[in-house]
Amino acid sequence: MDLTFAVGQTAQGIVQGLLADNVTPSGATLANLTYSFATSGIATAALDTTTPNAIDATAVSVGSTQMGFSATFTDTNGATGTASGTCNVTVTTGTGPAPLTTGLGINWSTPIGRKK
Repeated sequence: MDLTFAVGQTAQGIVQGLLADNVTPSGATLANLTYSFATSGIATAALDTTTPNAIDATAVSVGSTQMGFSATFTDTNGATGTASGTCNVTVTTGTGPAPLTTGLGINWSTPIGRKK
């Protein structure tokens, strides 16, 4: 599944083994999870030490890249191996509220001091 988020946002992805249809979870136990970005500087990521098979990503700058990830697995039938996957990562500027301010003005105080 691809990820689109705005600069400054974070997201967590849970990596899981998939059956041949690339949709149905296989139930495999994963280990040695690694990840990498094709282009650096668009997003950062770190393995989450409190959630199994989780990668926490942070949007850094506007752009698109691909993230690759891999792990060793043990299937429910005892088979073992290595599997990998990819996803597209897109970082946008965000969709916050539209600015209300459209310009600047100045209000002067009543002049003080001597008149001529």
